[in-house]
Amino acid sequence: SILAAKDISIPSIVFAGANDCVTPPIQHQLPMYNALLSPCKSYVSITGGSHCQFANTNLFCNFGEGTCSPQPTINSETQQTATFNLLLPWLNFYLKNDNAAGVQFQNLITEGSGITSQQNCLLTTSQITEVSTPSALNIFPNPFSATTTLETNVSLENATFTVYDIYGRTVFQLSNITGQECVVSRDNMASGLYFVQLRDGNKIIAVNKLVITD
Repeated sequence: SILAAKDISIPSIVFAGANDCVTPPIQHQLPMYNALLSPCKSYVSITGGSHCQFANTNLFCNFGEGTCSPQPTINSETQQTATFNLLLPWLNFYLKNDNAAGVQFQNLITEGSGITSQQNCLLTTSQITEVSTPSALNIFPNPFSATTTLETNVSLENATFTVYDIYGRTVFQLSNITGQECVVSRDNMASGLYFVQLRDGNKIIAVNKLVITD
């Protein structure tokens, strides 16, 4: 699996149980994570989690795990809940283009409750208190090839407009936006699909999609 990870260059997430004594993370999951060529990857270690508790109860797995240490300090329900709380928004971000789910995932990673983690990118801006709907931000024209106009239904005081590529990397940012309208130029962004976020202080005004054409 460590060798195979070197051939993976798409967004990836690796989960590990911190108390996994069957495949210790330092020998298995961490080397897999480090070997990944993913432009955006995340590693999540469930505190007190074990090897077998990621799956349904299995007599043989439990017996094998019972012969090594450290033993888990949480139960399987807690471990699986912690895993799915992160995995589902991560999948929704990449498979459903749900930028709000990316915010949710990043906030959970940042809070670090019951986990430790590392990343080589951010799915989206963390530490957000509120997310509004795409309708709060009107982008026209969209698609665009040279410039486009941002128009909001609220008055901005000191907002930041950020453009992310499909891997969650920041490719453009415009700060100190005031009023309800501004013009954004293409700059060096290549044609394609992007995700955008308009943030004013600790509040996300809107998340949306942006298309740039040649």
